[in-house]
Amino acid sequence: EINANTVTLGACVSHAAIEDARMPDATHGYLPRVASGIAYRAVRNRGTIGGSLANADPTADWLSCFTALEAQILISGPKGQRTSSIDEFVTGAMETTLEAGEMINGVRFPTLSKGARCGYAKISRKPGEFADAIAAIVHDPDNGRCRIVVGTTNGVPRQLAIGPLALSASTPLPQMLNSGAVREQLASHMPATDVYDLNIQCAVIERALANAHQVAS
Repeated sequence: EINANTVTLGACVSHAAIEDARMPDATHGYLPRVASGIAYRAVRNRGTIGGSLANADPTADWLSCFTALEAQILISGPKGQRTSSIDEFVTGAMETTLEAGEMINGVRFPTLSKGARCGYAKISRKPGEFADAIAAIVHDPDNGRCRIVVGTTNGVPRQLAIGPLALSASTPLPQMLNSGAVREQLASHMPATDVYDLNIQCAVIERALANAHQVAS
């Protein structure tokens, strides 16, 4: 369901349905690009958005993707229906606020403007495996929104702090972040991370920024 302010996807929508554009896309190709890189086609045929979010695996794609979109999780259970921001819904690696008897009905996120730019990148040891590093970016200055999210942090996805230039439509995305500042933020979010992991996290952020810039161009 797409309206002027929000986009809502049902929990049972499969990864393949999004990849194949069997439903209208209001993300300028962002969701289909993410879906096409999930595991293998057999997994995408059967796996669903709701199942992935309920599992809350930090190495899975949708968790970081929807965190960047500032999504709301639609939940129903014995006590009725409720909505939770994805930031509050995920409390740790494979841990959520779902209570006994509750299930995810869908996910809702704000509509993107025509000028919005989105990027996504991940690094895996081989195609189809869970990622070693993930970065998701949604840059929508017309709506005053910019989120740069890092996944696979052994916990909740981490949002990087950004400066005021990030909300300018004229800012080239690859120049949005200072690499030294990014490394410092990552080190503070993941204090036990070794140099190798920091390097691939920094690399995947650069790739996601370049991806968003390339798509916008």
